[in-house]
Amino acid sequence: MFVIINMVREMNFKKFSKLMLGIILLCQLNACVLSSKLADKENLQLTKVEIDKDYELKMKRLYRSIVTNYTKVSAGNIIDRNLKNNSFVYIGRESCPFCREFVPMLNELLLKSNNKVYYLDTESDSKNPRIQEFYQKFSIDGVPALLYFKKDGGYEILHEDDVLPEWINKMIEN
Repeated sequence: MFVIINMVREMNFKKFSKLMLGIILLCQLNACVLSSKLADKENLQLTKVEIDKDYELKMKRLYRSIVTNYTKVSAGNIIDRNLKNNSFVYIGRESCPFCREFVPMLNELLLKSNNKVYYLDTESDSKNPRIQEFYQKFSIDGVPALLYFKKDGGYEILHEDDVLPEWINKMIEN
């Protein structure tokens, strides 16, 4: 405080006022620049979130459009084997991001085959004891999952280490 009073005594009041006004303007300019940078960063983050949400919506629409071409089936029908042989059963749900990525690839590969494709929607799997029974019977750990019911009544499961195109071709050829 004493430093400021001594400065005022040494300078005349006009010079001191101009100096203070300059300091205040510099502070305000700095604050504007900082807030502008923060706003740009927030806008960039908002844009990324909007892009992510838009992508997710598009993938959900694509998922729905693809699985509507498959024959919807219940866990009970699969357990009781009320399905055609030489058919695929895709197990998944729309809310699963891995399923949304998997279905377009699966669909492209299955378009080349004449095999029947069933769809088990597991969206409400925690509420359905038959789905839990299905998971246990066929040793399904999670989704997406794919089964193939063979001519002889047996079945094959797509495992994590299987390559999807090769596995599908192998099933179709047998």
